[in-house]
Amino acid sequence: MKFQKRQDIKEQTDALQAILNLQEQGKKLFAQSIKENACRNRGILSLLRGDVRDGMHELHLAMKYDQVTIKRACRERRYLKIAMAEYTMEQARESLSRYVFDRMNLHNALLYEVRQRGKLLENMQLRLQNLIDLETANPDAKVQLQIIRQLENNIEKMHMKIMSAEKIYQLYLKMVDLLRDELCLLPLILDDLQRMVEAYHVELRGMHLINMDMAEAMEAAKADMVGTEAKLIAEKKFRDNSLSIQKKQIERIRTKDASERHRKMPHGPPSLLSKHGEI
Repeated sequence: MKFQKRQDIKEQTDALQAILNLQEQGKKLFAQSIKENACRNRGILSLLRGDVRDGMHELHLAMKYDQVTIKRACRERRYLKIAMAEYTMEQARESLSRYVFDRMNLHNALLYEVRQRGKLLENMQLRLQNLIDLETANPDAKVQLQIIRQLENNIEKMHMKIMSAEKIYQLYLKMVDLLRDELCLLPLILDDLQRMVEAYHVELRGMHLINMDMAEAMEAAKADMVGTEAKLIAEKKFRDNSLSIQKKQIERIRTKDASERHRKMPHGPPSLLSKHGEI
């Protein structure tokens, strides 16, 4: 039992030690992220502090200018009292009303400028406070910053796409102008092609007529050849018949001559004939 308890205590201490190690690692990572954010925002903070100093300096200058203006106004009022001693009541009222109107306009302009500078100072203070808060940002703020970075990247990509689309559109306009120029030249090209087609039609008609004449000449030549062939065949038959008749006549004449020669030959004794045969 004691061994089991010791083992359980050891396991619990190991688990607690692991948790402590994880917490230490988390603290280190959080401190490192805070340092990185502080390094990134240090330059921005210095710029904003410089802007705040410039704004405060301008505000002090404006306040000094207002004080000088008030002193001058009081001094001019004293001089004005001396100058108005010779005026009538109506002239004095009119000059004072003009003076008051000018001063009110100047006061309103200065008040508007002071309000604008106050708003600018408040905006700068808010930006400074936001940057200070970012130094100790929580996980939700980190997620929001990551989303903002993603949106900025998407905006940059969209700008690149827009620029490429504008280039494509300019190229499209150039192509449209080029096609319009070619379209203006197409009627002339079509007229030339139509003239060429008409010339080809005329040539084809001439060739057709020539072919018809040649066909008629061929038919006539074929008819002449058939007639001459028939004549040649008839002449050949006539010659063959005449030659056969002449051959028969010649054979008859030869047979007659041979028979006449045989008749005219002398009939001697057989001994002489045999001798002549031996010789």
